[in-house]
Amino acid sequence: MSSPWESVRGSATAARAAALGGEPGGVVSPATLIERVTAQQGIMLQSIPAWHPMLYGAQALYDPDYRTIWYDAALHGGRLHFVLAHEFAHYFLAHGAVISGERDYDAAAAEEPTRAGIQTVEGYSPFDLVERGANVWAREFLLPPEVIAPWFRDRTWGGVRVPTVAALAARLAVPEAMVRHQLSRALLLPPLITADVPAVPADVVPPDASQHAAAIAPGPVLVEAGPGTGKTRTLVARVAYLLDSGAQPESLLVLTYSNRAAGELRERIARARPDAAPRIWAGTIHAFALELLRKYGAGKIAALQPGFGIVDSVEARMRFEEAVVGLDLRHYANLADPTRAFPDFLRAISRAKDERADPATYAQFVAAMPAGVERERADEVARAYAAYQAMLRDANGCDYGDLLMYAVALLEDAAVCGAVRGQYQHLLVDEYQDVNRATRDLLRLLAGDGAGLWAVGDPRQAIYGFRGASYGTMDAFRGEYPGATVVSLRVNYRSRPQVVTAFAGFAATMALPAPPAWVSSREDDPGTVVWRAHDDTDSEAEAMAREMIRLRDAGVPFREQAVLCRTHAVLGRVGAALAARDMPVLYLGDLFERPEIRDLLALVSLVTDADGRGLVRVGRLPAYDVPPDDLARVLRAAWRDKMPFPAALALGATEAGISAAGRAGVARIAADLSAAMAGDAGPALLLARYVFDRDAYLPALVAERGGAGMQRRLALYQFLEFVHGYGQRTGGVSGADACAAMLRYVRSIEIAGEDRQYGQLPAWADSIEAVRLLTVHAAKGLEFAAVFVPHLRTGVFPSSRSYDSCPPPPGLIPAPIFAREPRPSTAKKQSATQPTAAPERDETAADAEAQRAQRLEEERCLFFVALSRAREYLAVSCGGMQERQRRNPSEFFVHFDLQTAEGAHP
Repeated sequence: MSSPWESVRGSATAARAAALGGEPGGVVSPATLIERVTAQQGIMLQSIPAWHPMLYGAQALYDPDYRTIWYDAALHGGRLHFVLAHEFAHYFLAHGAVISGERDYDAAAAEEPTRAGIQTVEGYSPFDLVERGANVWAREFLLPPEVIAPWFRDRTWGGVRVPTVAALAARLAVPEAMVRHQLSRALLLPPLITADVPAVPADVVPPDASQHAAAIAPGPVLVEAGPGTGKTRTLVARVAYLLDSGAQPESLLVLTYSNRAAGELRERIARARPDAAPRIWAGTIHAFALELLRKYGAGKIAALQPGFGIVDSVEARMRFEEAVVGLDLRHYANLADPTRAFPDFLRAISRAKDERADPATYAQFVAAMPAGVERERADEVARAYAAYQAMLRDANGCDYGDLLMYAVALLEDAAVCGAVRGQYQHLLVDEYQDVNRATRDLLRLLAGDGAGLWAVGDPRQAIYGFRGASYGTMDAFRGEYPGATVVSLRVNYRSRPQVVTAFAGFAATMALPAPPAWVSSREDDPGTVVWRAHDDTDSEAEAMAREMIRLRDAGVPFREQAVLCRTHAVLGRVGAALAARDMPVLYLGDLFERPEIRDLLALVSLVTDADGRGLVRVGRLPAYDVPPDDLARVLRAAWRDKMPFPAALALGATEAGISAAGRAGVARIAADLSAAMAGDAGPALLLARYVFDRDAYLPALVAERGGAGMQRRLALYQFLEFVHGYGQRTGGVSGADACAAMLRYVRSIEIAGEDRQYGQLPAWADSIEAVRLLTVHAAKGLEFAAVFVPHLRTGVFPSSRSYDSCPPPPGLIPAPIFAREPRPSTAKKQSATQPTAAPERDETAADAEAQRAQRLEEERCLFFVALSRAREYLAVSCGGMQERQRRNPSEFFVHFDLQTAEGAHP
């Protein structure tokens, strides 16, 4: 698994080495680097006034026709050097002439966009990726991490004392933000390992017979692609076939769900057809919906005005608090926490939008319910939904669910639909099993009679029921598009035969049509499948750690091993158990709940919270080590004198009874905080100064060895990236108010339960040598040499959770397309877990039973996904005892005991 940024950094490293005569790590000024690369490449640098037409409104522009970089004559110093390096990136990365706006030159931008707001949808657009790549290239060319790292050890540069990042940036003539970012990489990230690149990329391997048949079939086409059967290769082959058949690149529309998958599709298409790729629209369904709304939505979607924005779920919740004040909630009221029900409200609203139910439609379903408490509760949700949409309308914004709902409404306009269909005659859809009603309606309007529709998916990997997807969607394709050609891919190129046998055997227990007879193409080695029962979770973790080391010693790197669990709660326990055994693992969990991040949040709160609530935590940091009694004296004195923090830190020097150690510690806190706050700094600058300019926090963290230390440094890196991204989204507002707003935003993230997504490591982390810990949902689309699936206990996997505090009104969500029992061959084995049909049922009971059956089948899909991520080695296990409570093995673990399969069983 290689990062898409490796080639960008490799290009920058090569260019720097050439400029330095073969040594990329040499120390040289940016001005000298720019001068040498200009001479070597034969490119002219020409300053012109900002208004000059050759700039097209940009600050600089590489012109391939004149082999010249034109740049604004007003640029100077560090900004000039970074802008010129950014334009050289466009030259070396073969981007051509790119018109970059001022915000595109971001010296500290993360490789991947922040997980909030509109960046989640459009942050992976082709243009944005080009600019991010140029920023990464410019940083690596001007100041690689290995060059900057020695400064932190002795605070000198060229034999001269340089005490702060700002002073170092001024001495180097580069942006201060770039120095901070490269220091973060140098000090907080482990060495990144360059992944081996296959001799023949997967997209240029000729398709097999079933892939070829799928690529050339007349539409509408449905391709059933089991795990590892080469669905992306087949999709790229379909693109090539259409182009060879005379289709114009602009007529192809390629849609998928995740930004990562969209990036891989674009890369694979670009390698296969480099000339046509830039003119093919390939991206996420939400990004395409956003483009439709921007292009055609003005005047047609009443809720959106020109310049509308996307409100992410955290921002929505913060606005929602004000919108529901006057709703007179009774059943969802909570005096201790009036906002407690808001995350549940937002999930219910999102689910309604999946079914294209606006507030009025939702209210109609509620009105049809029988009178009683359930209807009253549903009515409160309906009123909250109406208030929420009114809030979005007033803010001229929409959320992610609105993107699809409004795009469908837009395409129901015949003129708009005709224009879009006229542009895109060929529609290729990836991961079709993940579509929900809103997406399915969107695709149906785009596809028309389906002649240009080509869809690929796997019903056994339908794991997004909470978003309205169903494992029966692919079966419904045949009814929606009569005469559709259905092709099954049969060769698995990922897994060894025993692994294929394991997940194929489990697929036979599912309430879906029998899977095709998948065969492995890797028959030179059978692979290994093991299943083990342990006395308790501690012995389970011990066995996993031993096996991981054995596999590493046998040639399977830690980065090619993964632990997949049903929930984050289980992952947290497994991660802690492995870290306690000094195993290098990649799992940050709830980022803002990690101790090292709470330390920094407490520090920021000393700037913003007058009551000094963060002092107790900050004061106990090892660098300060203020005795608890002394901290209490400072706090009491501040409350007595009504002195706000951070000014109240001065009381540490005057208040009677404080020990000498306490006075010294409080004085050091005051000095460190004062230096970090200088000039009314915002949260990003404040934290960067505290971490990199002062020695109270980072030196000890850098010196910590082992897997736990690596985890803490990674968490700090992610947090600093988050704070920088937050500052970019809010326009770089500074001062205590900006720090307070950032803390409120973090608290809202935690309350909304979305903090785990900020602990998810980006694609560049693929090259870190550590075992991956992932939920099964997060692992979809990935693969590993060795996969461990632990904690297969009753109630854990499959999950027994089914309570919904805001259930949808009856009829809003249709019964699943498949609601069948497992086939007779396995029903006896699993009878204890299957719902029992009552002789007579009303529609509500039948609907509830169908929903329960669907949830259980989705759990089976999740387990199928977990099993099929493995290439060579698969281990499933169960630890029977946890915290003095014994739980039986789950039906999934029992399946391995009951089925006949080769493998090791202790």
